Amino acid sequence: MSDDSPFQAYGPSHWGVLILTVAVPVLLVALARRDGSGRTTTAALWGLALLLAGNMAALVAIGLSRGQNEWIDFLPMHLCDWLAFIAIGALLTRRQGAYELLYFWGLAGTSQGVLTPDLRFDFPHPYFFTFHVGHSGIIAAVAFLTFGCGLRPRAGAFFRAWLWLQAYFLAAALANFLLNENFGYLCRKPENPSLLDHLGPWPWYLLAVEAIALAAFFLLELPWRLRRGRRVRE
Repeated sequence: MSDDSPFQAYGPSHWGVLILTVAVPVLLVALARRDGSGRTTTAALWGLALLLAGNMAALVAIGLSRGQNEWIDFLPMHLCDWLAFIAIGALLTRRQGAYELLYFWGLAGTSQGVLTPDLRFDFPHPYFFTFHVGHSGIIAAVAFLTFGCGLRPRAGAFFRAWLWLQAYFLAAALANFLLNENFGYLCRKPENPSLLDHLGPWPWYLLAVEAIALAAFFLLELPWRLRRGRRVRE
């Protein structure tokens, strides 16, 4: 396969990524639960954090090696860029606030990047690896912090995460206005097929995204809300 082969959604390489996105967190959680010393948990937390940090560094290095030398090429203003930093902080500190943003933004947003990648190149292009490591690594971080470390969203966390999402949208919109970019896909939809294709033209799809995000965040909190209620009744 050529280094510049176009990405094929749900082709063999994409299916391989999807399988690993599920299998790696399951394996890490299983190993952590069997190790009563906590060393496996610590190693997994640091390993995932270093993986995400190394992936960001690799993305810059690859860009420079391929002639990208404008600072705007490396500006971390996509949602998953913010999430990578949040994930590293949550993994190293286990802070509840960082975990909750990671939980809601990652499962509702980054999961779409895993399922419908906005990616030009297929395996074995370097950007194939940086894209999937970045996105799947975030999903792995959410899964491990939730099921390996026992963190849970607090009551009302879904709405707080949605309000913080507005802060990201405002920052991305300002960057787009000043730099004529498309961070957060606020100005136009991604080139590859995605959920946004079914939400109407600009700017109406942005309103749909807001409503869907709020509903998705609520549904992601609902199992834990019901679990808390059941414990109270018992």
